[in-house]
Amino acid sequence: MTGRRIGAALCALSLLFANGCSVLRGTYSSITPHIEAASGQNYGGVSEAQASDYNELRNAILRIVESGATSGTVTITRYTGDIQSDVLTACREVQATEPLGAYAVEYMSYECVNVLTHYEATIEVTYRKTPEQIAQIVDVTGTREFSELLSSAINLHQESLVAHIRYYYGEQYNAEELARTLLTANPASFVAQPVISVGLYPEGDVTQWSRIIDIQLDWGFTREELWHRQEEFVAVCADIVAGLDQEAGDLEKVHGIIAWMDQLSFLDKEEESSSNTPYSALVEKVSASRGAAGALAALCDVIGVERRIVTGTLDGETHYWNMLRLGRDWYHVDLTGAAELLTDEQISDGYEWNITSYPVCRGESLLGMNTLPPDDEENLYMQSAPQEVE
Repeated sequence: MTGRRIGAALCALSLLFANGCSVLRGTYSSITPHIEAASGQNYGGVSEAQASDYNELRNAILRIVESGATSGTVTITRYTGDIQSDVLTACREVQATEPLGAYAVEYMSYECVNVLTHYEATIEVTYRKTPEQIAQIVDVTGTREFSELLSSAINLHQESLVAHIRYYYGEQYNAEELARTLLTANPASFVAQPVISVGLYPEGDVTQWSRIIDIQLDWGFTREELWHRQEEFVAVCADIVAGLDQEAGDLEKVHGIIAWMDQLSFLDKEEESSSNTPYSALVEKVSASRGAAGALAALCDVIGVERRIVTGTLDGETHYWNMLRLGRDWYHVDLTGAAELLTDEQISDGYEWNITSYPVCRGESLLGMNTLPPDDEENLYMQSAPQEVE
């Protein structure tokens, strides 16, 4: 790869970096009828709705919540059920089983008034979420869209993502697991390990297919600090690549990167922390296998070598390493182990991975690629270490 192509790759890398208890209160009364109906009044921006059966009553109350209004009136005519009891039940259902009600409503109160030929149910709503928070809910129709939204939130170091999933299936929308996968797969954005918490509304077994997922990302750093770490990471990547022989082939460059990373200190225990990230590996020179694999992947992205980050086990414990494509074939590299290019057969002892999810590593086109004279190996990386970033 020429210097111009490497510069373009680093530019592209930079661009990859560029957000209690529910209580239902109810009162109802049957008072002396009055002659003039309050038709057409507006409560918090919601005009009167009409209802003649339970489904219409429930939907009218839901529309009040969806509009964000603090109050609204439902005119109930030709109703054959127990109006007062059904208003109470409908309010409870909207708050407990509707995604927006479960997410945003603190409590609801109501009053039913008999007005000669009909009833008027006035609904008062108190919200636990602000209008701005409600406005940030994103409608999602599928898993791909959800994954893209979460990936964008991680890349931009957002602190939250709230999505309304229209057709929710728990196994397909495991936000915590998906966030971990996205962090590992996108090492350029992995400059800190966020604590991920997920709220699901409504919780439990309900008949509704849709859910609101509230994902909170506590990065442990301010957004300004995260962007600064991003800049440090890019600068170190540039220094490492600049220290390689720019006229060399991919194999020699990969060996040069491996030689540079020999100075890393590896943690004894695999853990999810900011000390086990690509940033900690390249900038702080300490990580476990997850951070090391991400760091190698980021550098391979810069020099244009196709790569994978493997999530598997070593001696039964969760472990991460890389697969790199050199020539026509793929090879394993575990920087925390032998740090050599190995085939499936050579790495099989103690390592396990889902073979259907990753390429086969045969190593047929570059046999003997790890046999390097000591002097050559010593000079693979032209600089002993990159310049420290202030």
